[in-house]
Amino acid sequence: MNSNSWVPLHPNCRCTYTVVWDSRGEAPEKPQPVNLTPFHDISLINSDLVHYRKLQEKDIPSNLPKTLKRGMLELDKEIKGSNEELGYISNLTKQQNGTIVSSHKRREVDLNASEVEIEVGDVLAASHSHLSYNPFNHKDFDTFLSVKGNVYIKYMVVHTPGDVFIAEFSKESFGHKKEIIENVEKEFGEGMLSNGVSHNNIWNNYKNNKILNRYITFRRIRK
Repeated sequence: MNSNSWVPLHPNCRCTYTVVWDSRGEAPEKPQPVNLTPFHDISLINSDLVHYRKLQEKDIPSNLPKTLKRGMLELDKEIKGSNEELGYISNLTKQQNGTIVSSHKRREVDLNASEVEIEVGDVLAASHSHLSYNPFNHKDFDTFLSVKGNVYIKYMVVHTPGDVFIAEFSKESFGHKKEIIENVEKEFGEGMLSNGVSHNNIWNNYKNNKILNRYITFRRIRK
């Protein structure tokens, strides 16, 4: 990244899979994938991204920046059939989208590797994909709000096989990082793994969370 500002971004979605054995202690003929992301998404079991739907330009709200819309369409093409998480940085001030980078099976996407010119005062967007259908997790928020440097990351975008989730942050959001992170961890933390909460319920909880909606505007684009 060519930059006059330090912008460390490491979304960690922890999408890991394991083999489930049956009650007799024998391995199944076809291993059953279990999503071990912080938000267990039961809709993904055995799907292997077969329900991927293509994002089309008509799906994207017209009031989003043109640069971001262009980048969303490009990233969505790349995630089809990919078994790795992908991501990039958009510089909305310079109307540039950075290169798309891969997690390379390291469980996180290093957005510092997305090559784009960034200068002090620029407005940015950070986008990456999830292998499951789940929207943002608490690690995404922690990473997003920990950015150092005199830049304003306005949008956090997450692509899934069926949706694109967008969190638009006000500049005041970064002054309330502690309140936001504590609320996200309380409402959407590891405890949801054992509850088997669906991605639709998680999304509804984000939309209806009064504290988060003071500082963040949430959007969901159904493909």
